[in-house]
Amino acid sequence: MKSKFILSSIMLIISLQCFAQWELKDTTEFSARHGLPNFFDKINTKQDVKIGFIGGSITAANGWRPKIVSWIEEQYSIKDLYSYSAAIGGTDSKYGVFRIDEHLLSKSDFDLIFIEFAVNDGGASSSDVEKSMEGMVRKIWSKNPYTDICFVYTVNVASLSDCENGKMNMSATKHDSIASYYDIPSVSWTSQTFNMIESDAVVWYDSDYDKTTLLNSSGQYVFTADKVHPTDFGHEVYKDILAKCLLKIDTLRGVKKHIIKPVLITDNYENTTMIKGVVIQSKNYDYVDSIGQLSYLDKFKPLENPYFVSQDTNATYQFSFIGNEMGLDIIVGPTGGRYIIEVDGVKNEFANWDGYCSYYRKQSRFVKLSETKKHIVKIYPSIQPLTLEEKRNSLNNDSRKADFDANPEKYDKNELIFSHIFLNGTLSDYSTDNRSRRHD
Repeated sequence: MKSKFILSSIMLIISLQCFAQWELKDTTEFSARHGLPNFFDKINTKQDVKIGFIGGSITAANGWRPKIVSWIEEQYSIKDLYSYSAAIGGTDSKYGVFRIDEHLLSKSDFDLIFIEFAVNDGGASSSDVEKSMEGMVRKIWSKNPYTDICFVYTVNVASLSDCENGKMNMSATKHDSIASYYDIPSVSWTSQTFNMIESDAVVWYDSDYDKTTLLNSSGQYVFTADKVHPTDFGHEVYKDILAKCLLKIDTLRGVKKHIIKPVLITDNYENTTMIKGVVIQSKNYDYVDSIGQLSYLDKFKPLENPYFVSQDTNATYQFSFIGNEMGLDIIVGPTGGRYIIEVDGVKNEFANWDGYCSYYRKQSRFVKLSETKKHIVKIYPSIQPLTLEEKRNSLNNDSRKADFDANPEKYDKNELIFSHIFLNGTLSDYSTDNRSRRHD
């Protein structure tokens, strides 16, 4: 009965996925492949060990990531293991590949990097997923060919359904094709989670449960309280599965230089860059580079700065580059509005707004171009702002609408907020043309 319920509850979700054409791979909890030889060599010879993480909110949480670090320290009697997280909630592997150099690889020469995007890649194009995952692998090994990599596949309702049919979900299938080609170990958390839920000892979702015992009123452990993010019980399950798999490949020892094979995807995102915005490019933007200038941006400061902020339709940010794709590292939230990325005179309208925008978070926006050549880019707020009515109507649940009704002034702006430029190509020059113009 429960299996049928799971299947029926996600039928619509699956129909909306954009990789329905993929042939799903058979599910497996663990694929050792070439293992993690350099990581375990350092552990077993009592050398300093450094672990990096990149992924979405499930990795950013105080959950499986610090739990597995603590387990490794205890299991191998390591003191002061260095770990660094570049995980950002709500972001996918494409955003990850553009930012991995600055946000993770610049922080240390890691012995092991965990990559987690299986859930957040659920709405991405198959092409972008493959190019992004391959690009991250090649970036990591180009910087340090002795860094081991492990892919981990988190759980959502779609993956539970596919697991019932013995298959990986859609995004994990594409991730694992990259892992298989480059002989990277992978760990899936789906099978054990599915088996637990089928046993009735665990329920996939319940918003009402005891935060101490992690049990609901029926005496079941609750895996998620919001259908996406694991409870502490769920994160503990993730940690236990990963620890079990790490013990299995502890025996694959010896220092190994990872060989970067010929490219699998010809136009993968190996050569992408993320460039911090330059203030001389901006006209009529506020330049936010310190705590306290805009309180709602303070939480992002430890990761990066500055930010460019404006709702002035006469504002502009201009540069040129040689390549075939560009994008922005943006903040979405209550003050978000419509904006324009104009490339070679063609206007592409976006909004740093969605149904979750009762709070601020990071996202990315991209413009793909048909030719690899020099392009001129201009970025500015749209002359057609989002109305308060549009904002309220698009919020995706009653609690967010209640927040809007209680605090309408919180939403009464149409700001563009960005920090970095993304390029699949190379920066050509920054324009210093600050002549006033109206964008219409």
